[in-house]
Amino acid sequence: MTSLGEIFMARPSSNDPSLYILESLITYRLTRIADTLVRAASQVYRAQHGVTLTELRLLATIGRHQPLAVNEASRLTGIDKAWVSRSLAALVKRKLVVRQPHPSDSRIVLLSLTPMGKTKVHRIVPLAVARNDRLLASLSEKKRTIVNEILDHLQVQVEQLLAHPDADNRHP
Repeated sequence: MTSLGEIFMARPSSNDPSLYILESLITYRLTRIADTLVRAASQVYRAQHGVTLTELRLLATIGRHQPLAVNEASRLTGIDKAWVSRSLAALVKRKLVVRQPHPSDSRIVLLSLTPMGKTKVHRIVPLAVARNDRLLASLSEKKRTIVNEILDHLQVQVEQLLAHPDADNRHP
């Protein structure tokens, strides 16, 4: 009987270097790292605290900026508004977030953490910090500073790409 490993090993690979270009792109590499980090964090936060990573991002953002409108929560977290609304419904149901009407605009709902929501965030923060420290443990302080500077620079560049998505299509 042939093992799964043997089947995958038997597949021919291409010698065409253009097919491997994705693996060298910073966007591909960052996405793979981010996806792996998200999967690992999601397992831990769900198992130990009963929250998804999206819910944790919302809890932390609401806690920092409360009271906060749904649109602002979406913008600050970078999470689609529809996904934010679904996640908020679960957080409200579990009594971690409360919705309140805006005092002067009835179309806007403001979000705040409940005491249980604040407690949940305060319990998760040390775990998140420890996981971050573990990720960066092999880097010197100098390299950590450089990584942060590079990430800050890339964030600015990404925002410029988003603001001007067709700028790189001007070349033939």
